[in-house]
Amino acid sequence: MQGLANYLIERVLYGQQPRAADYPVNDRVVEALRAFVRRESERVGITPAQLEAEMDYARIRLRDEIVTAGYGQEAGQRTLLEHDPQLMRALEAFPDARRLAELIKSGASSS
Repeated sequence: MQGLANYLIERVLYGQQPRAADYPVNDRVVEALRAFVRRESERVGITPAQLEAEMDYARIRLRDEIVTAGYGQEAGQRTLLEHDPQLMRALEAFPDARRLAELIKSGASSS
């Protein structure tokens, strides 16, 4: 699809973390995914309607796959965690997570 040439990955840059501006999931990328699903719906097992219903998740997974291709598995996993709703909820529920972790660590080492 035209306009996606800057997503071409010639070699993996292991050990680096992408910037937020690297490989954004913009409208062109989303439209390419929509076109792919329309063409290959039967083969991939997802309908265009299902894709639209899960578009937020699809954007997150697209970013993860693109970052993994460009920077390796570790960078992709970090990118995925940045948008993990369970992780975000946990962080909101434990605003003093560092203090709690330190208390647990100090308690575990005194045993």
